Amino acid sequence: MALSGYKEFTVGEVLSAADVNNFLMQGVMVFADSSARDSGIASSKREEGQFIFLKDTNTLQFYDGSSFVNFIGEGDITGVTAGNGLSGGGTSGAVSLALDLDELTAATINVANDSIAIIDADDSNASKKESIADLVSGITGTNLTAASGVIALDIDAEVDFNDQTAKEIVIKDYAETDQTVTSGTTLSIDLANGNTGTLTLGHNVTDIDFTNVPANGISTFTLQVTQDGTGSRTMAINAVTVNGGGNVTAKTAGGSGLTLSTAASSIDLLTFLFVDAGTPLLNSLLDFS
Repeated sequence: MALSGYKEFTVGEVLSAADVNNFLMQGVMVFADSSARDSGIASSKREEGQFIFLKDTNTLQFYDGSSFVNFIGEGDITGVTAGNGLSGGGTSGAVSLALDLDELTAATINVANDSIAIIDADDSNASKKESIADLVSGITGTNLTAASGVIALDIDAEVDFNDQTAKEIVIKDYAETDQTVTSGTTLSIDLANGNTGTLTLGHNVTDIDFTNVPANGISTFTLQVTQDGTGSRTMAINAVTVNGGGNVTAKTAGGSGLTLSTAASSIDLLTFLFVDAGTPLLNSLLDFS
């Protein structure tokens, strides 16, 4: 069968079988689906230009000489132009666009008002925009604040540097934490609470236990010791422990040991120096008045 396109019939002309096959059979045939199409039109009966309609997908197709393909009518889009930040485009065929950040020009950042594109994980990964100011506020952590997109260190609250090294710094107008040490026959001193402290001595001390002494480097603890109203309280330095270790004797200049001032309310100043959390070196300044 060869399709013949269009024919204008004259009055009284005999309608032959060939004319029916060649002209009248060129209407759009309707099938339930592609399987019904393939069984309804044998390969030998297919002609280039035949149109069919598939009901299951509401698709209009035509035979291109080798297979049935979807018919795409001419639309009103004459071209796709890639705009800012995009590459690609075209005027025919399968047109694609791609993100091209190199195509963008540099911007003058206004952190209080500018926005950036994001993928919103809380909204099915939808594409959205977010202001830089809100983004910065959302990522600030401990001791960090943000206003209008500017991050600041909150120095009005305690800052934990987690034993990190600070170098080339200048410290001005600073104070050390005054750790109040509780009097008893055993003194418990935690360097995590500060490197200086005060003690009103109301007992004869037989043990001194230090904890949280840094394992590396040099650290000190300075203790102001004040005799209570009774006075004559003593402090032994031969049962000192460091970070839960065994008893050691604090080392003093010339091995002279430690004898506190005895008068009531007298003040002595003791400084324990640790090297790599080892046995402390003790320096004492006595009888402040």
